[in-house]
Parts: sequence; C-alpha cells; structure tokens
Amino acid sequence: MPQLDWLQSLPEAVRERAVAWERHVREVETGQPGEPGAAGPRRAEYDPLTRTLAQCEEAKAAELSAAGMPTPAR
Repeated sequence: MPQLDWLQSLPEAVRERAVAWERHVREVETGQPGEPGAAGPRRAEYDPLTRTLAQCEEAKAAELSAAGMPTPAR
C-alpha cells in the first residue's frame, strides 16, 4: 500500500491496524508472509500454486479467529 498523505493524518493505532491487515491480505494473495519484497518459504495453507484463493481466505479466517480475532472469510 503506497504511503498516502491522508493515511498519515489518521491516528497511529489506526495506521498500525491497516498495515497489519495489509500483511494478512498479502499473505492470502501471494503466500508470502511479512513485508513487501520479503523472501521466504510460502506457508502451505496460503500457497497460490496449490490452493485456490477461497481456500487461502478460509485458512486466514480460521487462523485469525483461532488467535482471538473473529474473522469471516469474506
């Protein structure tokens, strides 16, 4: 997500939450955890070569929900 001037005007806690969600979305879409451009092994449940996007979304929803952050796949 490019740094936008309006994003900087938001409270720090809101910006941090947006960045955290960005990492989750990136992992679902690419299978790569972490920061943009970070290299590393794909987690099997998010590997786009072996899973559909719907399967990756379900896996992320289950992971976040199990961590105490109830999240639907949609």
